[in-house]
Amino acid sequence: MRLFILTLSMGCVILYGYALAGYAGYSFGRGRPDYIVWGLSLGTLCGGVALYLWRRWMPLFYIDPEESPDIAKAEMKAEMKAGMKDEEHDAIDDGSSDL
Repeated sequence: MRLFILTLSMGCVILYGYALAGYAGYSFGRGRPDYIVWGLSLGTLCGGVALYLWRRWMPLFYIDPEESPDIAKAEMKAEMKAGMKDEEHDAIDDGSSDL
């Protein structure tokens, strides 16, 4: 997940660069308004998604592996809980499963 968030953040910077290039093109007489709109809109979208995911997954990024040897297990539980209903959360917390 960290790599995906990093990729979104880098994409945000690159897309803002496109917007800046489209705007700077007016200095040379070849401005690109499509680059400006495309770069600003998609750059803002990538940045917003990266910030949202970072805030959502931040607690797992700071778990010390030495304190918690079952880090992979904790991450899997958190990923599973993120997309489940409340009834399914209780089944995971109790340790019971239908498998």
